[in-house]
Amino acid sequence: MSPTRSIEATLEQVDRFGILERMFTDRFGPVASAPDDIRNRFNQALNGFATPLFFMTVLLVALTLYACFHRRRPLLVEHAIFSMHYYSFVLFSLLLVVLIIRLRLIGSFALSIALLLSVMIWQFAHLAFAARRFYFASSSRRTDTC
Repeated sequence: MSPTRSIEATLEQVDRFGILERMFTDRFGPVASAPDDIRNRFNQALNGFATPLFFMTVLLVALTLYACFHRRRPLLVEHAIFSMHYYSFVLFSLLLVVLIIRLRLIGSFALSIALLLSVMIWQFAHLAFAARRFYFASSSRRTDTC
């Protein structure tokens, strides 16, 4: 988030349930009348919170995979690497979707939704195939050495 962006625009993008807006209103008053220094502090605090939260989700997925597959892969690091691999794939595929939509290569809203749905199915299929290859590979195909 840009520090110069309005609080209304930021809340519209990230606060779908109105939780942050209620907290902000209780503490500082109406969002529309917030001074510039409050706006800058709000956007900086939100930026400082978003990055660690993203890395925490990668760790939580790795811990979930470890809980499910620790007999097949005993090291937590292996699950963390798989989790980072999957998040990299998701971010790259969503980057392609954002570029296609931003460049207006797809004109209609229905085609944009169809593109997003197909990418989500592609991401799930990638997760299924990657997990199968990583966790259920036969020992002759598995390479544990560098």
